[in-house]
Amino acid sequence: MELISSPHHTDYTEFNMNLLDAGKKIRTEEKTNPIWFTEEAESDISKAALKCDECKFKWLEEPTSPNKLKFNQARHTLQSTVKKHKRIYSEKEAKDIHNLCKGGDTFQAWKATKRLASNYFSHHKKVHTMAMKMADGELAQSATQNADIFAEHFSKVLNLSRAAPVLLRRVFHYIIEFWKGNNDYEEWHINVLCPVPKSGD
Repeated sequence: MELISSPHHTDYTEFNMNLLDAGKKIRTEEKTNPIWFTEEAESDISKAALKCDECKFKWLEEPTSPNKLKFNQARHTLQSTVKKHKRIYSEKEAKDIHNLCKGGDTFQAWKATKRLASNYFSHHKKVHTMAMKMADGELAQSATQNADIFAEHFSKVLNLSRAAPVLLRRVFHYIIEFWKGNNDYEEWHINVLCPVPKSGD
């Protein structure tokens, strides 16, 4: 890109390149790249990021509507480039999974599906361990403590000390009668779909 000579214009090209180099070193030292981040992806994303930074600095120096528009367009291009390479990888993985399933190699297909559904290509969030609050205000540290908290709660809500034996006998009776063919319940043939919104929706 040819720079316009102006007393108000500063060339940030060298600064941007040094910043990218420093980022690569830090990234290499602290963690490995995601699987979809191939050499081709790195090249395309670096170019788009450099262009985005140039437009951003230009807009900050001269906050005009055209400069802001160029920055927004460059940022959109950067985001689209990242999504494109994630999509390329996920489509390749999906095709490989399909071929593995057709070939009968279900174990490798399961491993590939698990890999595809993790971290960088999935809309699912990582599973977090639930911790209930105990009576003293501290969070439960184990599944046993969580279970004890739930047991105490439902014993109060349902009064299980008296209701549980009667309830269990009734449920057992209904199930036995159903399996014998004496009773059939219409409600047992009805499915109820309950959509659960995800966070952010």
